[in-house]
Amino acid sequence: MDLEEGGNNPLVTIGIPNYNYGHYIIGAIESAVNQTYRNIELIIVDDCSTDNSVETIETWIKNYKGHKPITFIRNKKNLGLPGSCSVILNNTSGKYFQTLDADDILFPDKISRQVNAFNSDEICCLVYSNANIIDENGHNTGEDYLKRINYHEHAMPQGNIFKELFKFNFIPLPSVLINTQFAKDIGGYDNDLQVQDYYLWLKLSEKHPVMFLPGLTASYRVHSTSMSNNEITNLSSIESVLRIKYRYYKSVDTSIKKIIKRNIHFSTAAFYKHKYSHAGIWLKRDLMLNPGLKSFIYFMFYNIGIPFTFLVSLKKLFQKV
Repeated sequence: MDLEEGGNNPLVTIGIPNYNYGHYIIGAIESAVNQTYRNIELIIVDDCSTDNSVETIETWIKNYKGHKPITFIRNKKNLGLPGSCSVILNNTSGKYFQTLDADDILFPDKISRQVNAFNSDEICCLVYSNANIIDENGHNTGEDYLKRINYHEHAMPQGNIFKELFKFNFIPLPSVLINTQFAKDIGGYDNDLQVQDYYLWLKLSEKHPVMFLPGLTASYRVHSTSMSNNEITNLSSIESVLRIKYRYYKSVDTSIKKIIKRNIHFSTAAFYKHKYSHAGIWLKRDLMLNPGLKSFIYFMFYNIGIPFTFLVSLKKLFQKV
């Protein structure tokens, strides 16, 4: 018999936010309900999809023969990914929960392994692991997530990782399992931030330790519609990360301030180069935080309308002299 929250096999909630991933979502759903861990509830949130997602999900639920409880929520208006994740958290009953992007897949023993890890260290706010990389068609690429971002499984940060997360977000989203109460205590997600997962990792790790569980627990899909492969959405993601870090600037110690200033300095060049809509805001902040010739030139040239390509040409000219 399944045990309720508080036992050795507490209820776990897996939430799947979906927007126009009707061609992938069944794989995500089946990887959730086919976990070896029994005490699981599934929450699926569709964010006003315009493809066949709703029909696909409803048909699958109608034909489901298993016993895991499934809740299907259709947003009345498009809330974006952070908003859909908030819907999941607000409806979560599990002691632990995770969100699973509709194009990713969990390994069968993922939840079981991570609940056991939580049982051994209940002060942790989240457990994370490595993830396998798959392509658009679900085929292994031969890579894993941590190697792809130049991290090594034998030396992953754990415990107090707050400062480390300012350097880089090294936590693969589908690999995470989170203490629900801790997530609710810090206010959950910020619906205005595109990188809702990174925001949550920082807020949680600011107050609680984090555990790394070695091994692969999920498959992370990389495909042509990934945000990182789109110039505009990638710049928007970079800005969202900077916004999160900038919020902390006045409250963190000097070593983290240095990381934030360096991140802003190098990101503003990309904003300038690609004529990003908020480039002027970040160029001004860069000049304030990193007063120097390069920051001054970028700020002045941008504001008088000189394109970034001119600076590149000028630099090449001086290098030839």
